[in-house]
Amino acid sequence: MAFSFGNTTVISWNSKSARNQENILIKNLFKHHPSLKQNKLVFFHDEFPDLTIEGGDVMIFNSNTILIGLSERTKKESVEALLPYFLDEGFTNILGISLEKKRSFMHLDTVLTKTDNHEYLMFQGLENKKIDYFEFNESNPSGKKHTSSLSDLIRELDNDAIFFYCWASEQWTCGSNALAVSPGKILLYERNERTINNLVRGGYKAYNSEEIINGDFDKNEKLVVMINGSELSRGRGGARCMTMPLVRG
Repeated sequence: MAFSFGNTTVISWNSKSARNQENILIKNLFKHHPSLKQNKLVFFHDEFPDLTIEGGDVMIFNSNTILIGLSERTKKESVEALLPYFLDEGFTNILGISLEKKRSFMHLDTVLTKTDNHEYLMFQGLENKKIDYFEFNESNPSGKKHTSSLSDLIRELDNDAIFFYCWASEQWTCGSNALAVSPGKILLYERNERTINNLVRGGYKAYNSEEIINGDFDKNEKLVVMINGSELSRGRGGARCMTMPLVRG
């Protein structure tokens, strides 16, 4: 429904008309709530009525770079429209990543999420598959086209990148879609057992929600909080999909 970068919040506009009432509600919430209207607000549909963009496609990679999925729901023209806002906030490298235009690749965060400073949870099916991506910046406002694999692109941006993989059976239940509340502290559906086991082998400790509520964990370790959920994932919704963080620890 919305996404933030720097001191700007974009109230997005969904591609499915059935969900546009949600955009309108969020717009009014941000417009009138004293705790939410501090940022510069961009009401996307008001400014660009013929375009759509969804928050699940927008990922702040680091202080210079933003990744945006060019999916069935977010178009290249939408990135071009928002480029001046990204540049105003100091982001100099905006990368539009072409995704297959189908429901299993609904948003960028259904195939990739950043879990720690140099760690990434990625759908294994994209590890070596060549994709097109577009480099947007002040010199390339319409995007300069490149071709690479998603993993190679991440490695170009982060020389220390470490990948944890989610396989196809769990990508459908949002195994690639984790919410990082701080570096190395993530939430993921407990049903994605194979993905969680990959994380545990890589140094994460798995906890259920009751253990977290009771404080039975070490705040200095990397952890994955296993949350119960089945129905939401059928609609392509994971922990990151269902939240819009305003502040991360």
